[in-house]
Amino acid sequence: MERRYILFDTPARDLLYPFTHTRPVAAIRVGILTIREKWERWLNASASFLTLPYLQEKFPLQVINAEDQCVLINGHVLPDRQLVAAVQALRTGQELYREGMLVAKVVVAGSMRLEGRGLLEAGGAGSLGVDSLLAGDSDSLVGGSGHSDSNAQSGSISGSSDGGSGYSGGSSLLAGDSDLFAGDSGHPGGDSSVLTVHHSAAVERLNYQESVQQLTYPWDIFRLNDSALRQDFSLLTEGRISAPIPGSNQVSGAENIFLEPGAVVEHSILNGKTGPIYIAKGAEVMEGCLIRGPLALCEGAVLKMGTKIYGATTLGPGSVGGGEIKNVVMLGYSNKGHDGYLGDAVLGEWCNLGGNTTNSNLKNNAGTVRVWVEAKNEAIPAGTKCGLIMGDYSRSGIGTMFNTGTVIGVSCNIFGSEFPPKFVPSFSWGGVQPEPYREMEALRDARQWMRFKGQELGDVEERLLKAVYTKVKS
Repeated sequence: MERRYILFDTPARDLLYPFTHTRPVAAIRVGILTIREKWERWLNASASFLTLPYLQEKFPLQVINAEDQCVLINGHVLPDRQLVAAVQALRTGQELYREGMLVAKVVVAGSMRLEGRGLLEAGGAGSLGVDSLLAGDSDSLVGGSGHSDSNAQSGSISGSSDGGSGYSGGSSLLAGDSDLFAGDSGHPGGDSSVLTVHHSAAVERLNYQESVQQLTYPWDIFRLNDSALRQDFSLLTEGRISAPIPGSNQVSGAENIFLEPGAVVEHSILNGKTGPIYIAKGAEVMEGCLIRGPLALCEGAVLKMGTKIYGATTLGPGSVGGGEIKNVVMLGYSNKGHDGYLGDAVLGEWCNLGGNTTNSNLKNNAGTVRVWVEAKNEAIPAGTKCGLIMGDYSRSGIGTMFNTGTVIGVSCNIFGSEFPPKFVPSFSWGGVQPEPYREMEALRDARQWMRFKGQELGDVEERLLKAVYTKVKS
């Protein structure tokens, strides 16, 4: 019986907009690796995604046969040594909970009976469809009463077939609320149809006593980046020797600095005493950079001359950094290549900040920053520091200023001499009063931006963006 590891989204995925408009939760980068990559390295096995249907084409579910043992893992949760051991120890029919939140469960694919709309088959007769297991009732995927019935005769997982979460303004979606999983026609893109998965095996519920780290809101990405980067650094470098650090650099804490073969670093200051510095294959630190770890430069990323980096900062693959950057995560292929300040911020993929773009990350009164949460349709507290949250394919013109805790959706073009609104919906164009960004123009510009980075907007990505456009404009 082969084990298949599947990272599932929960209805709380919507709280991570704009990033989960275009990817499953487990495809988000925090630290050096994405959540999926972390699990795969810890498990020494491949993992696939179980997410919304319009995302499943780009983020596929691996072929699953009826006799396969499916290990379903909450895609919001970051792994560590203790948690991975607990998940690996699970047997068929066991579920692992942490304070009412389902962390993982093991089922045999053939024990599933699916109800709901037609499924896209993942592997022929007897296979588990991609719509199955997405989200759960209050006693399964994302928490619930946490009761300890250890010999239930059957289990079920229910969810809106389009992922509509039916938010009712509750303070904690992960605490479990059966209303969240019945669909909500009032939610943007909502649907009252329900997908249900039943499995006939007995269920044994186990409680995990250790703490876990998880992504709930977008600002968790930069908030957890320090600890995640340190853990990923150990995971990637344990038992290995760094490529030589060129003598032109001024270095402190060399034992916490790791260069992959092919990394380029010259005439810069690297301080590894404040945290690890990881520079991947093909990444480059140009002359005159000032770096305080933790820092991760992923494959092909570049720091331009004179860049000032304060940890914990991650530049995903193909990203470019310049100016002053502090506690920032760029998921990949994004640019902040010029002067200006970016702090306590997250940029999606294929973003570009024009020269002298600057964000505020702290209110003048040092008070709590409230950040707009699209799925809740309200602003909620996000701590005392939060800068720019920007979705994939979005850009700013030169000299753009972003207020504290600004959220920019997917595929926006922001420009002008005044502050844009603190929430700009996906597919918007302009400044103080953004206008709708027409679909064809948005796709054209996304295509041109990817070509600028040497890549093409493929048919799969185009269909995904069209689905997001339809979803947010409905």
